[in-house]
Amino acid sequence: MPDFGDKYTQYLIEKSRASGASPEEIANEVAKMERFKEIFKNPLYNFLIVFFIEPLPVGLVMTVLSALILKKRPEAVPQNQELVSNP
Repeated sequence: MPDFGDKYTQYLIEKSRASGASPEEIANEVAKMERFKEIFKNPLYNFLIVFFIEPLPVGLVMTVLSALILKKRPEAVPQNQELVSNP
């Protein structure tokens, strides 16, 4: 969606006007959205956000949870017993 930033900016301006925001607050929102659009024009930031920042925390949490759930306790080896299989 190449014009997402413009549409979202327009939506925020209309929302701010409907809530009775002052012109200074509306100008601040517009300035924030302009910075947001500039950041997202850079492909490096898009790559970092889409492929690392969003899925990484979820992946780490799922990895830790599954490791805790699937953790095996070491079995005790009886003394005086060989560790090789008997044919």
